Amino acid sequence: MRRPASYCTPHHEPQANGAGILSVMRYRMIAVDLDDTLLGRDKQVSCANRDAITRAHDAGVLVVPCTGRTWHKAKTLALDVLPMLDVGVFFDGSTVCHCATGAIRHCTTMADDAAAALLDWFDGGEYTLVYCCRDNASHYGYVVTGDALAGRIVDAWLSDAPVDVVVNSAASPAAVRSTLGVRIVAEGDAAIERAGAALRDRGAADRGLTWHALWFVQGGLSVMQIYDCKVDKWAALQWVAKQHGIEP
Repeated sequence: MRRPASYCTPHHEPQANGAGILSVMRYRMIAVDLDDTLLGRDKQVSCANRDAITRAHDAGVLVVPCTGRTWHKAKTLALDVLPMLDVGVFFDGSTVCHCATGAIRHCTTMADDAAAALLDWFDGGEYTLVYCCRDNASHYGYVVTGDALAGRIVDAWLSDAPVDVVVNSAASPAAVRSTLGVRIVAEGDAAIERAGAALRDRGAADRGLTWHALWFVQGGLSVMQIYDCKVDKWAALQWVAKQHGIEP
């Protein structure tokens, strides 16, 4: 997170309010990443960062968390200690949610036929698919399909999710409508590389999909993340700005 010019140092006490921040920064909106930015190496929001966010907010600046994490993970890590935040951009830009409740304000979903095709291509065998789907007008839930790793995935990632989690070893296309994003999960990077090659060979891009591997291990598992090609953090931030009368 960019440190405001009026931010305190050991030799300079902070101002009593946020006026100094606003006069120096002249910003109406700040987007801030979570990992390695708002969050430290300990995955905590430091007192210094919390104070900077609070003072920017008090100065009238719209502070928007912007992250690849889903809302419920962001809430656990950061949002609960920053109750002044209004909306955030989550899941790599596929959703804009109310920070306190997770209610969806704006989202980009993949085509239903594309979501169903992933079931045909990867369901079963060495892969488990985790669908994040818009489940009604304002919230989302998860569908975990494939037997191989479902239990480990739920225990490692979703046990604390304050949203619906359905484990279905044979999910139907109807169960994965309004998909915000899909994670293909397997043991080992080699399996994820094979999944990427399969996506290319089967024409996933022609179905309007984009994907990238998460090259780090989560709970001993490797992950390929898939979205609609229109999903974009910057586009989501522009939507937020427009809703608040802010010109990019």
